[in-house]
Amino acid sequence: MEMTIEILGNTFKIMYVDLSKEDLCGDCDVNKRLIRISTAISAEEQVSTLFHECIHAALGLAGINNLFSEEIEEAVVCCIENAFHKSVKLTPKSL
Repeated sequence: MEMTIEILGNTFKIMYVDLSKEDLCGDCDVNKRLIRISTAISAEEQVSTLFHECIHAALGLAGINNLFSEEIEEAVVCCIENAFHKSVKLTPKSL
């Protein structure tokens, strides 16, 4: 089953793949409309990572990510994630 999520009117494909060799929990390619989540992390971490990557996607689509260095963008994304991810219910059933 292919999973997708809509972010700012754009459909992103969600792929669950082994990213352990890349030392990543997940990543987002805004141009390809693709979010990858590692299968090497727990289900709880996968949900948190998906939320994190959706924030990266939204910043990228809005062009806001171009205003920051990569380090500052990551800090902003982590701040938003930590502020809201427990309030937003992302489960496989809701995606």
